[in-house]
Amino acid sequence: MVLAGFLGRNYFIIIIKQCLIQNLNKIVLNKLSVYQYKFIVSVYSY
Repeated sequence: MVLAGFLGRNYFIIIIKQCLIQNLNKIVLNKLSVYQYKFIVSVYSY
């Protein structure tokens, strides 16, 4: 029972880490796309 609880907890932590990593990647990609958009706009406005 203890082993099952330990494995379950580790599995849960792994899932949480994966979700956090995916969210961070989405945030970074969103920021990059915003910067790219601003860069393109600034280039085209000259």
